[in-house]
Amino acid sequence: MSLLGFDDLEWTTLVRPRISVVVQSAYDMGRAAADRLFAQIGGSGAAQGRRTVVPTRFLERESVAAVRR
Repeated sequence: MSLLGFDDLEWTTLVRPRISVVVQSAYDMGRAAADRLFAQIGGSGAAQGRRTVVPTRFLERESVAAVRR
């Protein structure tokens, strides 16, 4: 069994086993949201319905188990 979280919150390293997490940059998420907001305020419909993908990274810690075959 494995446990995986989202966002690298401080508590994920304080518990044992330490929780593995998927991390996204808060800066990148904020920048993407602001870009879309400004596009809508400016009257550009280009941002509406557009999919935005923010890069992630996986921090493996002790909460993931090896795959059994």
